[in-house]
Amino acid sequence: MNHNILSVSTIAALFLLTLSSAHMEMESPAPRRSKFSSYYTSNGDVDYSMAAPISNTDSSQYPCKGYAKGPSTLTITAGSSIPVELFGSAVHGGGHCQFALSYDRGNTFVVLSTVIRQCMLQGLNFSVPVPSSAPNGEAIFAWTWINAVGNREYYMNCADVIVTGGTSPSSVTGPKLFVANLPYIAGAPSIPEFPDVTSTNDGRNYLEARPIITVTGTSGSGSVTTAAATTAPQTTGAGTTGTPTTGPRTTGTSTTAPQTTGTRTSGTTGAASSEDVVSGNGNTNAGQAEAQANSPSASRLSNGAVAGLVVGVSVGVIALTILGAWLVRRRDHVRSRSSSTESTGSHSDMPMLKGGDKSAVGTLEMGTQVIARYSGDNQPYIATVTKYGGNGQYYVEYGPKFNNEGEWLPSDRIRTWN
Repeated sequence: MNHNILSVSTIAALFLLTLSSAHMEMESPAPRRSKFSSYYTSNGDVDYSMAAPISNTDSSQYPCKGYAKGPSTLTITAGSSIPVELFGSAVHGGGHCQFALSYDRGNTFVVLSTVIRQCMLQGLNFSVPVPSSAPNGEAIFAWTWINAVGNREYYMNCADVIVTGGTSPSSVTGPKLFVANLPYIAGAPSIPEFPDVTSTNDGRNYLEARPIITVTGTSGSGSVTTAAATTAPQTTGAGTTGTPTTGPRTTGTSTTAPQTTGTRTSGTTGAASSEDVVSGNGNTNAGQAEAQANSPSASRLSNGAVAGLVVGVSVGVIALTILGAWLVRRRDHVRSRSSSTESTGSHSDMPMLKGGDKSAVGTLEMGTQVIARYSGDNQPYIATVTKYGGNGQYYVEYGPKFNNEGEWLPSDRIRTWN
């Protein structure tokens, strides 16, 4: 057995790890079934495809990729900010990000902060403000992303959190979470690629027209009301909350840097708005739009079926990769020999050594370059005589192009240069 060859299971695991970093995911707060959560890693319940988008055919994956509630990974103080860290390298030209809270088990999300078009182009750390009036209790904190370049996808990671220190009356008012590129979500549009960072034709009009909602209640028993369909007043300013931060990624509170002009958007009169909008040109407002039916499906694809499918696809890709590498190597080998044949020609004008004629051989010193007719394909190649075995037999080596392969040949298969 060749011990230099990795086992299929090892290769598949490495392939899955590669897939997990192929896109982007939320690192902190640690999402459900994340490799960044000590709870899920210690219980062996990590999804290494966390960075993959929400399936656009399996409705059970919305919201939160269909993952069940887990333990809280962060305690949030109302009136403070949530330090958010994203992980990965494939930012796909940036795009639109939303950061939101849900108090009714993921049925409705109210957006706390939005980054339009520039998300992740200036850093992977964000500071997301939480209003002081946020209800106390268990909640879901979600990060969503509509990528600018690539397949039309919708990414979503959810972390279970606990909110404390909220004032009374408790409520959060802001835009309703916008969903796109998921055909099974009623009213969810498909947004084409928007690679031009200077263009406003990037679907931001949908984000600007999100309905304003007010969320009240705690621990999954909250209620949601939709505010009057009016354009919310806005205050234009330096808007550092919700903007990406630069510098090294940390696990503590993130720092902000003046980058993109942001606009803080408030809800209807008398309601405390949580939403902070950051856009490429600082010209964003919240308006009205049809509410989207974001209720999750009760069905769930079994973990075993998903794991089997992923491993099967991984093994298939690995097999094709190995086969492709072998074919490329074989092609290059054939090309190199063909090149050698073309450069030497048939050399029919060169006299052939006579078999058994030791006097003729005696005129050749070891190391003499000759044209040898290779027994493998009966084609002539440049070679070097390295041994004489008697009875007209010579050992020739074909040079570094063929890894110095050699063979014994009779003299009638060798041509001299003169």
